[in-house]
Formats: sequence, C-alpha cells, structure tokens
Amino acid sequence: MERLRFDIPGFDLKIKLNSSETCSPEKISGFEHTINNLIGELVTEEFEVSATVKELNTFSISISAVHNRGIRAYQISFDVGLFKWIYDSLYVVLSNNDIFSGFGSSSGRFSIPTLDVPDWNSLDLAMANNEEVLFDADRLTLHGYLYTLCLSFIIRHEVRHIANGHVDYLHNELNPLFYENSRNGLSTMDNQTLEMDVDSCVFVGILHGMLNDSSQKERIPEELRDEMGVFMSALFCIQFLFYCLPSRKATSIAEAEANSHPNAYLRYFFSFTAGLSYIEENWPNHLDAFGNLHKENFWQFINSVFENDSVQLEKIRLDYDWSNSQEGFDYMNRIWDNWNSWIPRLQRFTYLPLASST
Repeated sequence: MERLRFDIPGFDLKIKLNSSETCSPEKISGFEHTINNLIGELVTEEFEVSATVKELNTFSISISAVHNRGIRAYQISFDVGLFKWIYDSLYVVLSNNDIFSGFGSSSGRFSIPTLDVPDWNSLDLAMANNEEVLFDADRLTLHGYLYTLCLSFIIRHEVRHIANGHVDYLHNELNPLFYENSRNGLSTMDNQTLEMDVDSCVFVGILHGMLNDSSQKERIPEELRDEMGVFMSALFCIQFLFYCLPSRKATSIAEAEANSHPNAYLRYFFSFTAGLSYIEENWPNHLDAFGNLHKENFWQFINSVFENDSVQLEKIRLDYDWSNSQEGFDYMNRIWDNWNSWIPRLQRFTYLPLASST
C-alpha cells in the first residue's frame, strides 16, 4: 500500500503511517545507517561494531565476534520485525490523544485486541481490520521522534552488552553467539542480572545525552526540549518498551524465574531508579519533578493504552502487585546483590568502569 495523504474537513494535513515502508531495501539500508550512527556514539577506539538487518519478523537479535586485526570487533544482527512492531505499536498508542496531549492530534483512536503478539505479521493483520486512523503533521513528528528514541534504547542496549563485558565473557565461556531472548547458558538469575545492568546504563545514558549533548537536543521536538520534556520522553520510552512490547509479566516467583529478562515492572523499576540516582547527583533541583512525573504518568500511561484495548490491564496490575510484594522485593534484591558477584568476572572484559550496586 502506498503512503497516502488526506485533506479532511476540520483537520490539518493528515498522513497515514505505513509500516511496510520499514522493510523496503531502501529503508533497511537507512536502518543500518541509523544503527551505525547510534553505535558510533557509544563505541570507543578499543572496539568496533557493525550492524545488519534481517527480515525474519521474529523479534530476534544476536551479537557475534568477527575477525579483525588488532582490535576486538562485533556484529549485531537485528530483525526488522522488531522495528516494524515498534513503528506500528507507537501508531496505535499515539492514536490516543490523551498521551502527549496537545502535541498534534489523531483523527481517531486505534483499537486492536492486543499488542502482545508473537510476531509482527500478527500485529499487521490485527491493524488491517481497524478503521483508518490519521495523524496531523505534529503528531507524525512526535511519532518519528519517539520511534527513534525507542530504537536508540534497543540499539544502545545491545552495544552495552558488549561495552559492559557481557558478550566477551560469554565468548570466553565458548558461547559463539549472544542471543537477546535466551539465557545464553547462564542461570535465570545471572542472565536477568546482566539485563538489569544494561537497562540501567542505557536509561541513564539517554537521559544524560538529551540533557547535555547539544546535537542530541537538536533532534528533540522543540516542545519537548526542556528538562520536563526530556523526562517525559525518556519515561515514556521505557514504559512503552517494557509494557507494550511482547514482554514478561510475573505474578509469582516461578513466573519471574521462567524468563531470560526481569519481569516488566522490575525492568522499569531498575531503569527508573538508575535515572533517579543520576538526576539526584547531576540535576538535584529537578529530582522532585522527575519523581513526581513518574508517579503521575505511570498508571496514566497504562490506563490510556488499556483504553485502546491494546494491553491486558489485569496482567499488568498483577505484575505490579507481585513486584511490590515481599516476595517481589526479595527477588529484586537478589538481582541487585548478584550484580556485585559479577563485577570481578566481567572486569577484564569491560570497556567501561563497572559500578557496585551498593
């Protein structure tokens, strides 16, 4: 289907988003360019990373070491289905004008049974049966900005597995490939600990870049360029990725231990608390604003997405309740405590200094 433009009475220029564009040869080439630019922001002179994009529609990501002279080099393989899922799911979420209210408008609210799908094709089929929903130019700008921000989080997450020594540690243990959605030969607790490490680092890195780097600020829409706009964008990113992406919800210790990653609320909590520590140390005058925005926006976002019939609110509430129970707190503390045991194992592989959780 071609990209269409509409003039509708009562609305400005409307643009229908079309995720099929994300898998064209030109778009895949553009993805690789964007990925390599984002990778370049993180990679030091000590190692090299390149990216490839495959059309599998299975949400898969893998990291491998490649032969090079005198420098450690890696290749990250991304499945374009993940990019298409983010593109389309943001379209669904942002069709609710209560989210980023006042920043452009949508002609209606997208309603599909769920965003929690096994592959992108399932989501595409669900969306094809929905009435047409159109964005004005400002809403489209918001969509593009948040799409890039979510891609940045995912790409940085994978590069951090390299920079923090995870991939080389596993390669040293004779694992030829690092797979994002597996335990990579580790125990559940160990794999979730490494995922907590990179989530926390990436969220802090995104906050730091948007608050301090003038080139990154220029890419933020003017309406969101101040500190509160940065906080709102960054918190939206982790809320969207951890709660809307086909993800892990847990209501018991058995369910929490069944996944390669921490459950949805703990992933959000680990990232948010890392950001809170960063703000307290570097932007102390904004600490209360950042904390209050989290309190105000967390359930507001969840409820708004639920109104689109896109997430299962009961599963999210149960995940939240279990994470805040004594059993959930104990599990969270086990992950934090486990990190300190990993520091000496990773130290000789890391490209960045490792911080203790205590």
